Amino acid sequence: MSIPEHRQAIDRLDAQIVRLLNERTKHVLAIGDIKLKAGEEIYAPHRERAVLDRICRLNAGPMTGEQLRAIYREIMSSALALEKTMTIAYLGPEATFTHQAAIRKFGASLRYTSQKTITDVFAEVSKTRADYGVVPVENTTEGVVTHTLDMFVDSDLKIVSQIVLPIQYCLAGHGKTENIQRLYAHPQALAQCRSWVQKNLPRAEILETSSNARSAELVAHPTVRKTKLRGKVAAITGCREVWPGSGGAGHPGQRRQRHPLSRVGPPMPAAHGRRPHQSVDQRGRQGRRPASGHRRVPPLPHQHDQD
Repeated sequence: MSIPEHRQAIDRLDAQIVRLLNERTKHVLAIGDIKLKAGEEIYAPHRERAVLDRICRLNAGPMTGEQLRAIYREIMSSALALEKTMTIAYLGPEATFTHQAAIRKFGASLRYTSQKTITDVFAEVSKTRADYGVVPVENTTEGVVTHTLDMFVDSDLKIVSQIVLPIQYCLAGHGKTENIQRLYAHPQALAQCRSWVQKNLPRAEILETSSNARSAELVAHPTVRKTKLRGKVAAITGCREVWPGSGGAGHPGQRRQRHPLSRVGPPMPAAHGRRPHQSVDQRGRQGRRPASGHRRVPPLPHQHDQD
């Protein structure tokens, strides 16, 4: 076949795909109406998993199973958005790993609201300002996030699903690795990259921040770029860009983090998840003192000029 013939075939297939997608969505909306009349939840994680698993079993290539999952995630997300206006609260700010986990689970068609703390995420769902909340619960290096477990013990919200997200940290900045004198990092990110930091940045001053996104923001801030610290400041972030001139050394580590989903309403059946009963340290992670040799970052002054 020639290129024009291939393109004509693609156009015919696209017309069929659009028709079938709309036909599929009509069935989804009909199911949603039945659920609403019966007082049931629109979102069904177990059904979602079954659909994605079945699609992957049917796949004969050349597309990978992960590619098909990404496509169907957006198909289901758009259908959910048509069924009802759904809001997802997550531990922010925007572009954090928790935000990425939320989009991976719910797709890009829903409304997302960034929250400053884990407590705020639970509050948004409890007060019905959000339908679901996404919070970090565990990572393979540092273990459980105790404040999240504290909140589940004290809350009526239930775990309905989990997301296992691959984590990759990068070193971000304006200069060379050997010139770094100050490093901004979230405590969790710093803990997961501790060995790399001790080996490659043994003399750098470490300042703890509230998030990986905040670390990147501080490095890019005009008050840093226009001072003698330019080229001497870096951040551990969740981005996938390698530090210029680092020769690949800008990837401190890779871990996984799990993000359970909580919702308001009656207790979930046992098959869908249960309230945890683990006894945990009630002090949690909030309000802890900075580790020895670290200090917290004061707020930067407001800047209106841009480069």
